[in-house]
Amino acid sequence: MKSNTRKVLLGAATIAAVSAVGHDAKAAATALPMSAKIIAAITIAQTAGLDFGSVSVAPLTSGTVTVDNVNKRTAGGAGGVSLVGGTGAQSGQFKMTAAKVAIDITMPATATMKFAAANTLVVNAFKISNLVAAAATPFVTTPTTSVAKAGFDVGGVLTIPGGHAAGTYAGTVTITANYQ
Repeated sequence: MKSNTRKVLLGAATIAAVSAVGHDAKAAATALPMSAKIIAAITIAQTAGLDFGSVSVAPLTSGTVTVDNVNKRTAGGAGGVSLVGGTGAQSGQFKMTAAKVAIDITMPATATMKFAAANTLVVNAFKISNLVAAAATPFVTTPTTSVAKAGFDVGGVLTIPGGHAAGTYAGTVTITANYQ
């Protein structure tokens, strides 16, 4: 059996060597053009933070504060929240520079703000410019010039449980922009 295996291997090697040498006249070659276009990285700069302004909350009734993407503030929910003062609320504002390519702008569905370690409020229902956020669905925009300097605003809804502790709550949410 060992002798037959050696004969088969030797025969296969001989056929491969003869085949490789015998076909040089039929070979062909061509050039493959290559290219790459490098575009500028996307930059985002925050110019204003999302500020829900001053509010008061009823002892037992919860409510919401909405700041839309054009700085309009409203109270809602179960009616336990009252807006205090006519100023102070504003949408988050950003400037973005990017190439004229479709861009996905994403952010989490919810974020939190804290006051002292034990007090947390939830912000959700984010709205970027005139697009409504849906969980795991990016906003899509395409700049209108080859290098666009565009801005966008971010609004959201703050939910406040009844009787929640008074204080100044703060937090952050990450906004990401990627070329498609």
